[in-house]
Amino acid sequence: MTYEEIQNNNGRNDRKMQKTDNIYIRVTPELKQQLQKAAEADNRTLSSYIETVLKRALSQS
Repeated sequence: MTYEEIQNNNGRNDRKMQKTDNIYIRVTPELKQQLQKAAEADNRTLSSYIETVLKRALSQS
C-alpha cells in the first residue's frame, strides 16, 4: 500500500474485513484491567481480544 493510499484511508487497510456494528458494555475497572493485560499478552488491541474471546465462547456453546 502506498503512502497516499494510507493517507486517503486514514491508515485503514481495505483488505481487512471492515467492522460495521458497535457494542457498548460497562465493566468494572478491575475487569477492564484484566482484559487489557490479557490483550497485551496476546499482542492484540483490547477490542480485538474481546472479539476473539467472544467468538471462542460462541463456538464452544
